[in-house]
Amino acid sequence: MPQSAQSEEGRITVCVRARPLNEREKRLKSPSCLTFHEGKKVQIFRKGLAADGVEGLDESFAGKVFAFDHAYDTDVPQSSLYEDLGLPVLDSSFKGFNTCIFAYGQTGSGKSYSMMGPSGGRDVFVDPGIIPRLSKGLFAMLRERQAKNQSDREAARANAVEEHALPPEVNVIVLVSYLEIYQERVNCLLNSKLDNLKVREHPVLGVYVEGLREVKVSSEEEIMQIMERGNQCRHTAATKMNDRSSRSHAIFAISLIQERKSITKDGKVTSTMLRAKINLVDLAGSERAKSTGAEGDTLREGANINRSLTVLGQVISALAQASKQKPDAAGLKHVPYRDSTLTFILKESLGGNSKTFMLSTLSPAAANYDETLSTLRYADRAKAIVTRAVINESAGDKKIRELEDEVRLLREKMRHYEEMIARGEVMSQISISGSPQLRDKIGKDGESKAIVEDDMVYANAKTPRQAGDAAVLERELHRAESLVQNLVANKGISLESFIMPAFHRNTSTIRVNGNDPFILNLDGAGDWVVEYIVARITYLGVEASATGNDARYIVVSGSQTAGIAPQHCCFVRQDGGQVLLRPLGGNRTYINDDPDPVDRGYSHEEWDCAVPGR
Repeated sequence: MPQSAQSEEGRITVCVRARPLNEREKRLKSPSCLTFHEGKKVQIFRKGLAADGVEGLDESFAGKVFAFDHAYDTDVPQSSLYEDLGLPVLDSSFKGFNTCIFAYGQTGSGKSYSMMGPSGGRDVFVDPGIIPRLSKGLFAMLRERQAKNQSDREAARANAVEEHALPPEVNVIVLVSYLEIYQERVNCLLNSKLDNLKVREHPVLGVYVEGLREVKVSSEEEIMQIMERGNQCRHTAATKMNDRSSRSHAIFAISLIQERKSITKDGKVTSTMLRAKINLVDLAGSERAKSTGAEGDTLREGANINRSLTVLGQVISALAQASKQKPDAAGLKHVPYRDSTLTFILKESLGGNSKTFMLSTLSPAAANYDETLSTLRYADRAKAIVTRAVINESAGDKKIRELEDEVRLLREKMRHYEEMIARGEVMSQISISGSPQLRDKIGKDGESKAIVEDDMVYANAKTPRQAGDAAVLERELHRAESLVQNLVANKGISLESFIMPAFHRNTSTIRVNGNDPFILNLDGAGDWVVEYIVARITYLGVEASATGNDARYIVVSGSQTAGIAPQHCCFVRQDGGQVLLRPLGGNRTYINDDPDPVDRGYSHEEWDCAVPGR
């Protein structure tokens, strides 16, 4: 398939990083078994290296050499990882591409340190890892881009540019979620009550976790607080290999939603969305029971960890093999995404719509030679995987954005052409190449002459040569503006009709089952919570009570529940699928902007906003 500007195909970026010898390895007097070359190659020796870095004990044995995109020795700082992995992720995300960084390696090899920071991320402010640095970089880029956008709009206004010709106003929303996969169960780390969540797959939306909490953030400090809180809830245990071994896989996701607002010539507001999701994955470490001394629950946890990592290895092998075959080749190997919750959730990141970076962490100790060699082979296979990232915007948004760009280009052409007519240079450009007199008349000063000639090259390339052709250019401009207006009218997006539920439908990474009606919670904390109307009667209030077998309860809580009764109102699901809202006991519930509360009942339409107790 030919590649367009809206998609990019490429291989997974694979990096390896060795940590320094830890205290346990020093006590064992285990020599290092790794050497690094040119920042891209790593060589491993079974019998280790002497103190002077020369292979010891068996000089005839040649170490195995592996080549990667980046190979980090033990003295490479955290900042280098961020520059090589974090910055490209942010750059791609602002363009609208999904991205992923996942860390893999044996237990205690430095995965959580690289991704989070020391102590498994429990202190993210001391030598921070990729996630804290990326969060800080995200908001730094965000502030820089928004300042430039505001400056460009102010400069255009200062030049008397009409409102409809201004650069689009860009607003950005950042949402985060944090989950762990513990013994094949998905738990939300931002709400301990949300455990054993279901993983679904939609033919268009892809894989998603149903009911996962997603929080709106406005600063890197908020992200750090959320991550610290989530890290405190993550399952860990002490083993012989690691004092604080992660017993679960964790995925910290950042959703970046960019809204571009423009005004058409007739005053209508057009809004387009560009979405991107950053998956930051800290995998639990592969481990051997003999090495870790695990037993009981810790042993069972290790077995589940190894099982999911085995499936991940099978997926990587299948994808690597598929990348070497032609798309229409017979006998393409099955990719077992569904054999593990981990690989199912990471399906898009591993082999689909994502730009993906893999960081394999290594122990340099010869005592861990087998585990380190296994990790290197794992990473070596991943180099062959090809993903195809696509800019995340709807076809309508894409067309509107492209037409807006065309309109701006045509306006620039018109402005430049009108300026040249005012300077009397339109006819000069036609004969300048053969008229020394005109060259001298334009200017003897080399710099000013060069500027004028640059203008004429621009005019020759991008504007009509005859003054009468300005009408053609103006017709093109009106045509493009009309197309934008028609698309906006058909899409139904305007400043007046733009409401948060529709925004959630277009932008949120929390996906819903379209077969059942649902309620979307819009609380002041910026959280998205979906409640399905599956029972015949669903009660809403601040308490739940037993009123019937065929009933369900939505219990609301928080600081904004004043005026909401224990059983405030109910939603009745009718046979045809419609939902009727009924007040209970004289309690007030308002619909949309209606100043009067619902009296006897109200039949809900899609994306109505119900406000109880206002």
